[in-house]
Amino acid sequence: MKFSLIRRGISILSLVTIVLPGRPDTTSGNPKSVQTPPPTPSGTPVRVGHLVVNEDHNNATVKMGLNENLTIILKENPTTGFQWILTTSQGLAVITDNYLPSTPQLTGSGGGHSWDFMPLIAGNHEIKAVYLRSWEHETGKETTFSMTVTVKNP
Repeated sequence: MKFSLIRRGISILSLVTIVLPGRPDTTSGNPKSVQTPPPTPSGTPVRVGHLVVNEDHNNATVKMGLNENLTIILKENPTTGFQWILTTSQGLAVITDNYLPSTPQLTGSGGGHSWDFMPLIAGNHEIKAVYLRSWEHETGKETTFSMTVTVKNP
């Protein structure tokens, strides 16, 4: 029995050692620069020149060209009344704005919210979102997401 517990502990430690070095630094407080986001959910086709990011990229700076697109996918559960309220600077156009239910669709289960952006002009642009109920006022304690998008000429 002791051998089994020791082997299980070594397996978990090995897994943590393998997984943790690849995670973005979210504890240092320094802005992160994202050039290669993690893979998209399996089965999701992504065009060349299309960046896909999620909540792991909160407070990141994304660098992209005028001919590229950006997709942000954030976890959301509107059955609780909570939704992402998103704002963006004028240099980015929101192409699509969709809720993606989880599968299987169970009562009360959440999903994700997806926005596709197309840059209109080169420069630094901001995307900000706050997760709240539409009938409540912001208190400053809500979950937020923000990203700086640096768009370069081709």
